[in-house]
Amino acid sequence: MKSITSFFLILFISIVSSLIESEYSCFYKFARDCGNLATFGDATKGYDFCYLPTLIKCNSDNVTSMQVAFNNWVENASDINFDQINIESITNYIPYYKIFSISSNKFILDGVQLKYFQNVQHFYSPTSLINLLNDGTIPQNKTLIDMSIKSNKIPDLTGFDSIQSLNLILPKTFDSSSFSNLKSFSKLSSFRLRQDSPLFCFDFINDINQLSSKSLISLSIIGCTKPLTSLYSLKNISNNPSFNFDIDGPLYYLNNNNEKFFPFNEIQPIQIFSMKGGSFKMVNIGSLFQNVATVNSVVLLSSNGIEAIFEPRIGNYPISLDISNNSITGNLDSTWCSTLIVIKNNNFTGDIPSCFYCYFDDPLIKNMITPGNQFNQVKTECTSIIPNLKIVNHEIVIYGTDLPLLTTQFKTVPNLSWYISSRGKEIKVNYDSLPSSPTQLKTIDLLIFEGKYNFTLALDQNQAPIISKVAFVSSNSVLISGSYFSYDKSLISFEVDHQPCIITSSTFYEIQCSLSASFINVASLVLSNLKIGNHSSEDILIDTSISFINLYCNENCKSVGYGICNMKDQTCVECPSNCSNQGTCNIFTNKCECFNGFANDDCSGIQCNPSANCNGNGICDTSMGKCNCDINWASSDCNTTNHYVSSVISTSTSGGVVTLLGMFGDTHNNPLIKIGELTCLPIIKINSTMIQCEIGPGKGHKAVQVTQNGITWYGNGFKYYETALPCPSQCSSHGHCDTTTGICKCDSKWSGIDCAIEIQVDSPQSNSTIDKGTGDSTLNNGETKYSILITSINEIDFNGNSIKEINLKNNWIFISNKSNDNFYYFIQYLNNTNNNDNDTTIIISTIEEVKESKQFSFADINFNVESGSIKFTTTIKNWKYSSVLNTLQLRMNTTVDKIIKNDHDDCNEDVNISIINGDDDDIDIDKVSYMTISKNGKVLYGRFLEKALSDSRPSYIQNKIIKKNENSILIGLNLPHCVDSCIVDPDFSVLVNPDFSSNCNSSDNRKKWLIPVAVVVPIVGLSIVAIIFYVLYRKNSTLIKVHLFSKVKLRNMNN
Repeated sequence: MKSITSFFLILFISIVSSLIESEYSCFYKFARDCGNLATFGDATKGYDFCYLPTLIKCNSDNVTSMQVAFNNWVENASDINFDQINIESITNYIPYYKIFSISSNKFILDGVQLKYFQNVQHFYSPTSLINLLNDGTIPQNKTLIDMSIKSNKIPDLTGFDSIQSLNLILPKTFDSSSFSNLKSFSKLSSFRLRQDSPLFCFDFINDINQLSSKSLISLSIIGCTKPLTSLYSLKNISNNPSFNFDIDGPLYYLNNNNEKFFPFNEIQPIQIFSMKGGSFKMVNIGSLFQNVATVNSVVLLSSNGIEAIFEPRIGNYPISLDISNNSITGNLDSTWCSTLIVIKNNNFTGDIPSCFYCYFDDPLIKNMITPGNQFNQVKTECTSIIPNLKIVNHEIVIYGTDLPLLTTQFKTVPNLSWYISSRGKEIKVNYDSLPSSPTQLKTIDLLIFEGKYNFTLALDQNQAPIISKVAFVSSNSVLISGSYFSYDKSLISFEVDHQPCIITSSTFYEIQCSLSASFINVASLVLSNLKIGNHSSEDILIDTSISFINLYCNENCKSVGYGICNMKDQTCVECPSNCSNQGTCNIFTNKCECFNGFANDDCSGIQCNPSANCNGNGICDTSMGKCNCDINWASSDCNTTNHYVSSVISTSTSGGVVTLLGMFGDTHNNPLIKIGELTCLPIIKINSTMIQCEIGPGKGHKAVQVTQNGITWYGNGFKYYETALPCPSQCSSHGHCDTTTGICKCDSKWSGIDCAIEIQVDSPQSNSTIDKGTGDSTLNNGETKYSILITSINEIDFNGNSIKEINLKNNWIFISNKSNDNFYYFIQYLNNTNNNDNDTTIIISTIEEVKESKQFSFADINFNVESGSIKFTTTIKNWKYSSVLNTLQLRMNTTVDKIIKNDHDDCNEDVNISIINGDDDDIDIDKVSYMTISKNGKVLYGRFLEKALSDSRPSYIQNKIIKKNENSILIGLNLPHCVDSCIVDPDFSVLVNPDFSSNCNSSDNRKKWLIPVAVVVPIVGLSIVAIIFYVLYRKNSTLIKVHLFSKVKLRNMNN
């Protein structure tokens, strides 16, 4: 029997009686299954389980303790369940496991060496208290990448630079002095602190800036923190421009007068700063975040009970600010026009700046500003939009005052892909995007809200103004008709009879001005010195014949009052509908007081029972007296959790422990878990966020069914994973297949996902282009152009039917990439999807032009991206589903075309279409891991990782072909039911086929072909999505589980 590294667990089992028959039988089965019966005697004489005190210690009438070690007990163990266990120590190195998890909450491990876990990839102990020590030993293996533990202390991670993610659950006994160990977190990318119980508050990080890390992307602090005694600086937490800081729970600075204030006085540049659950005062909203802005920074301070006077904006403010649902007073002035600001449900007063109310035809903008505030009456007519046009650095620039805030609010004729370079002030487009004969194009029409506001702008910068008519419209008012004028009155000046005419209005076609004296009796006058910008017009002679056009508009009469007006006798009814005879009218408030069981202002409705307000988890439909529950709640009173699964941690084809993560509530009546046709038993653990159960062997994808409390949830997302993963085309015999990842490592002269492309020194080079207006990406190589774009998001039901589709094409807001020319950032804000004003869906697309080949890591997958490639990272935050059964599908379209026809390249042309499936165990030609499109000897490689980050956890996804034709493929990335966020990370590159002929006149006149190829190859455990929270032996498929049960149970999994 092969020796196994020692790993000691001292298990104390309190047994209140002697070794009666049931206890004897228990230990007999345990020793038999572990292969150690011979240690305690033989079958003829019986077994003495108290014979060896080093293993089992007994006194005169009971067993006091048992020592279990891998080298003397569990080589053959398959399933061990203990009641009231106490793990006393871990004294040696743990063998390699993908997941090592401890779920008992009955013990404390104080002083365990961190090095003993260096062979483990993921270590979880969310309920057992474990304090880790670091003796300074540099680990030989750097396998450990993720820890989620409950601990009294912050661990020292010196030497463990492989750890990328750390989730700490803090108990009431947390030692805040251990914050000094934060300085050892130099390589950490994600750090999360969460309190164990709402019954206490823990100390805030005393010197948060010692956490400084170039790789830190996310810092989350969840729970109640003690009030700060001084203001904190957040200047140097992370050097990563994509850094996110999230605080969920009350946090504030308490001054000497016991006043609560915003706890930070300095904040570094940051991508997303989010804080909720607080209650404090702020004195400097306008200046506090002036240095926070990065290329796509967002500050979220909604629902914090903030008391502040709103100030003018100072400095380079974030692209988006949400301070809705607070108690902020003051005025919204025009300094905020270039910020997407959400201020609804506060106490703002005064006038709304024209830069906002001019775009209230867009419900998104209006809903961000007006609800819940006390502004003056909003103007309905916008006259302040003043556009101008210029051409600078080969870009067409429309600049001016009160320009559109979003690209969805306007279009132009001709239709061009504009992007907003300065919100409300400037929009741009590349000059080359004009039609094929731009010299013949004299003007561009700007149409806002489908033509509600129309503007014509001169594209020809050398064109002087043209005057076609001048007339007096009153004794001292002059109207000039023509073209190539300006909407900017400040650029226009002229004189009538040497008297300045004051401009009162102007457009591209008309100018109207006012004179200080009347010229009604003068037969003719000279209009002179007409200047519009840098252009001028000749003096002209005009007549003074007058045409009065007097238009008067009688406004509709609007009755303003209170109560309900009876149109028959024009009297005011004190209460509506006489309270429907189901209530009494309060004459002091003019409101109905309904009898028990009735509802509505006029008592005409039926009150919901047993909960009138549906327990705050729904809305009462008073027409029927029934609750319409929110998406996450069910039952007649909306008091039962409508459970769902957000990610599944699968197991291998031999079966084992499966972990379901999601929301399951606190009540679990008659739970049933089914995976495919198999029932997942036993259910090892079930709580509000996790279910663990055991499934038998199988293969391929399976549906998941979770039933409890009379409610059944269905979903997809489980796949048995293989222990050895195949590579695409077996690396074409030009590379080595890494069976642990399913990724080819190509020989030096070969490249591509399957090592099928021979590297040619004289091959044409690829270049990439990102369209700032549309977010479209292109890869060009010679005459071949590949276009890649994100087209839409679909919410789909369990049967794959589309419930809702959001078009993303041409709706992206480009955010400047001044900090790094290789990165392009785009953002979209979607209208609320379930009428909940407190939430907004945000989609962020980051596109990187990879100039040099380099390694990336995403969702526990390490992979290389070739130079000249394009890498996408798309984040979907806060999607509001119409059902917990629904999921999301992100669609990407790839097309190929030739740029210019080259008669000398005919030998490289031909068209043929085929689909290749590389997964023998799961035949589905529409599933995609890799995609290749080859045309003209140029091969586009698209890699679609079969993992996404679902609520920060790596989760298995399926990528499918939606449709294809001879020059394009539409791919759907089927995402899990992500609640907080979904993140995907595809990339694309173009390589040149060695058969490519640069000279079609040569003897090699073979024709090339076009193949959109979809390849299914599991990579990096892509089907191994399951992160099992128990110990899994790789070599002998043996499982050890330690869990709390009502009795000691020993059984063989193979029985």
